Amino acid sequence: MTGLILSAGGVAASRGAACSYSFYILMAEHRIGERDAISLVCFGFLFASLLWAIVRPWWSFPGHVVGESVSLHGHLLSVQLPVWLLMAWMVLLGTIIPFVLLVGALRYIPATRAGIVAMLEPVTGAIVAWVWLGESFGGIQLLGAIVVLGAIFLAQSAR
Repeated sequence: MTGLILSAGGVAASRGAACSYSFYILMAEHRIGERDAISLVCFGFLFASLLWAIVRPWWSFPGHVVGESVSLHGHLLSVQLPVWLLMAWMVLLGTIIPFVLLVGALRYIPATRAGIVAMLEPVTGAIVAWVWLGESFGGIQLLGAIVVLGAIFLAQSAR
């Protein structure tokens, strides 16, 4: 396989992300009987904000770009939207709503199943990149998508 290079930092970061995501889902499952989904998500975001305030302080954010407009690229190349609107879209529809739905689902399904179904997100993102931006995928990317879809299918069909 040519072109497949993994950096130690990237592997460590992905493992850390997987562990923290697992911890988040399991803690939310443990507490969902005591609290509503929105307050649990707010607590999770509070602790994440505190962590990122240390790792990447707010004053290092490039605030000057928020007022600019950018192209949506791909098939919407001619469409320009302000960065603040795209940020609001990403925060609300890309973060808050999915997390509230995920945590709310924990009342009805176990954390393992909810976490596995949530893994559809990268595959869906790849499909959107292919359709919208004209991205092409190599064998490794297609194999990864097949493995993720197969794992989701197995997890959903297992009893």
